[in-house]
Amino acid sequence: MASSAVYRYYASRDELLTALIVEAYDAVGDAAEAAARSSSGPAVERFVAVAIAIRRWAVEHPHDYALIYGSPVPGYSAPTDTVTPAVRVALAALSVFTDRASAGEVRTTRTDRVPGSVEDAFDRLRAEVGDSLTDDVLTRILLAWTALFGTISFELFGHLHGMVEDYDTFFEHQMRRVAQFAVTGDAPA
Repeated sequence: MASSAVYRYYASRDELLTALIVEAYDAVGDAAEAAARSSSGPAVERFVAVAIAIRRWAVEHPHDYALIYGSPVPGYSAPTDTVTPAVRVALAALSVFTDRASAGEVRTTRTDRVPGSVEDAFDRLRAEVGDSLTDDVLTRILLAWTALFGTISFELFGHLHGMVEDYDTFFEHQMRRVAQFAVTGDAPA
């Protein structure tokens, strides 16, 4: 197929990019949601299962991962069509903590105040996912979340080359540590 033939199906480059982005977000969302549904037990184990499913998808689809979690495409502004598919993976991971917080497993004791603008953002997030997660818990979950994608990105983009040989073991170890912190607030040992 000639590259120009693509425009029989998509009106523009941006429309094609949007379709590819939505497809990628839906695929990683499917993987994360399936792991969240099928895992049971403590929050740490459930988060690790979701993280491993996300990483597995990323390793199997590195170009799709780079499209949605890598550098933005110059000149492309994602339309609102991408928002719902994009948040699926986050909601799957958050569900692990909201479920376990409701069960009393996640330490929700307030230990620190977040800046007002962050508190406002957290209030909006709580309106979407439920109010069982305090500012402290959301802060810890976001740390785990950024560690998840940072670790995957470092692996896929070659930044761990020469430092880590067993990516599977390293990844699971890292995710277990950040999940433990997200649940308890205690620094990993």
